[in-house]
Amino acid sequence: MKGYLSLIRSLLVYAVIVLALSATQVNLNMVHKRFLLMILFAIIFIPSLLFVVLLAIDLIAQDTRMMRVRVIQAEDGVLRVTKPNGKTRRVRILRNDAQAYRVGRELELTLTRRTGQVLAVKPVDAG
Repeated sequence: MKGYLSLIRSLLVYAVIVLALSATQVNLNMVHKRFLLMILFAIIFIPSLLFVVLLAIDLIAQDTRMMRVRVIQAEDGVLRVTKPNGKTRRVRILRNDAQAYRVGRELELTLTRRTGQVLAVKPVDAG
């Protein structure tokens, strides 16, 4: 879980950087009266702000949800899994865990409640 948590923290840092850059661009373009560019960067700013807030709440509150999935494809650090509702999802895993998950294996994912980021991946014991 520690490896996944550090990945989520770095994702939060990158999102804050995008948020700061887009806010700076909105302000600069507002001063220079370039309204088209201001609107463009505002369109980037608003979803970035929402993502940063939700990700920060996920990290602070530590609310999680569990999901049982079945592996249908395993490639370099990426698993394609089937969720209980039948939809598929791609899950990025740590490289050192990649050999443990084979096609057809059932896994239990620990996800953040709001953004659905993976916190832990555990194989389900067949017995």
